[in-house]
Amino acid sequence: MLDVEDVETDYPARRKDVRVRLISPISLRLEGRRKIKCQVVDVSATGLGLVLPDNVRLSLGENLSCLWMLDSMEIKCPTIVRWNSEYAGKNKAGLEIKPAKKDRDAIRKYMLAQQRLIIRRLHKLGRPLWAFSQSGQ
Repeated sequence: MLDVEDVETDYPARRKDVRVRLISPISLRLEGRRKIKCQVVDVSATGLGLVLPDNVRLSLGENLSCLWMLDSMEIKCPTIVRWNSEYAGKNKAGLEIKPAKKDRDAIRKYMLAQQRLIIRRLHKLGRPLWAFSQSGQ
């Protein structure tokens, strides 16, 4: 099961879809020149953020096939490497995914459900203290 930590708000101009960060990374297998096991750390309906093994470098524009589980559904789709970097000692990459319509719809439905859960959690927190200190001044 995928557990979502929060909604990613970085780089809003670069992203078409909301991306959610996962509490527990999931495994993904990339196939192209070789098979690579890596961890998905955030996901959207059109892309994945990955942490790769230290010895793996992906080329920008490289076409790969990925296989991963969205809850109990297996998703296999073509991908394109859109960015890669080393950050905080980790080898990271961003992939644009090109799922079949059935899988894309399932991913979007899942993302919407996760966003609703996050909104419910925020509502339970109530009004933040700083909002009270700003009113009436």
